[in-house]
Amino acid sequence: MFRRSEYPHQETFDPTDPTRQDRTVQVGFSWDIDAPVTAEVGVQATVNRSNSRRPEYDALSLRTLVSVPLPLDVGGTLLAVITGKSYVNESDFKVLVPGEEADNASVIYLDLTRPLAPALDGSVRLGWTRAEADVGDAYFQRFGISMLLRYRSGGF
Repeated sequence: MFRRSEYPHQETFDPTDPTRQDRTVQVGFSWDIDAPVTAEVGVQATVNRSNSRRPEYDALSLRTLVSVPLPLDVGGTLLAVITGKSYVNESDFKVLVPGEEADNASVIYLDLTRPLAPALDGSVRLGWTRAEADVGDAYFQRFGISMLLRYRSGGF
């Protein structure tokens, strides 16, 4: 996986370097198996640089997904994405681009799914998220439990 982002033609409000240049590069790889047990392991690195007051950072994410069949026709899925992030320079101005905080979140959830009727599954999900607020280096945590119904149409 390779992804590169740029946000050209914006101003820096610096007369000596007026054209803003934001660059983000993400590289990663994953390995997976698919059998009665489905598993995926991956790593992703992000490097974000800018010539404006925008924060520059490096991030590393480790991702694990394991899905197993359980007794009573239940399927269990565990997803864990753990991200570490460090800012290159100390700055009082760390406002992130919308959505960028979610790109660097840590998430763990356990999903238990069971068929309830033909083409209808029900699941219970326990989850934890640690994400950055829109102001960099300020984090929040969220715990949750949710119940989901998933309908699968037979015509598609």
